[in-house]
Amino acid sequence: MFSKVKKGSTINKKREHFISREDYQKLLNACPGQTWRTLITLCRIGGLRNPSETSILKWEDINWENGRVTVHSPKTEHHKNKGSRIIPLFRELREELEKQRIELPDPEFVINNKFFKSNNRNQLKKIIENAKLEVWPRIFHNFRGSRSNELFSEFPAHVASEWLGQSLKVAQEHYLHAIDDYFDVANKE
Repeated sequence: MFSKVKKGSTINKKREHFISREDYQKLLNACPGQTWRTLITLCRIGGLRNPSETSILKWEDINWENGRVTVHSPKTEHHKNKGSRIIPLFRELREELEKQRIELPDPEFVINNKFFKSNNRNQLKKIIENAKLEVWPRIFHNFRGSRSNELFSEFPAHVASEWLGQSLKVAQEHYLHAIDDYFDVANKE
């Protein structure tokens, strides 16, 4: 009956929004506390999915000495060897995690599970507005997309893909796009 109905596309480039480093800093400054700073940094700098990856991140997943973070991914765990990935403990990520560990110590989780029981999307909208920024679509997803653009620009594609836990095809379809920063660099050459 439905064999002739064409499958629709889930790709909508109009909903993509690049969160610049400047806007990221404005968001951190507008955060009501360290947990929000940590969450935004996990998503924007670490490229973690929220809440599926951020809510299950444990302190034991952070290797401070070797500068690595093991990210467990319920979204991709059904694929062979895709249940987790290892990302660098980026400088900005390290800084916020160290503050989180000191200011809001939880013996097990980086972000206490009680935090995820409230509506984080609405709270993030308020933080965006307090930072004097316009609320963008897919507010958490676009943190990850912004980081994808940076990592694919700075590192080989296979490295960026591995760190983000996505294929190059998925990155191209859902995350990567020409951002204004690329035009600025090209115009200077």
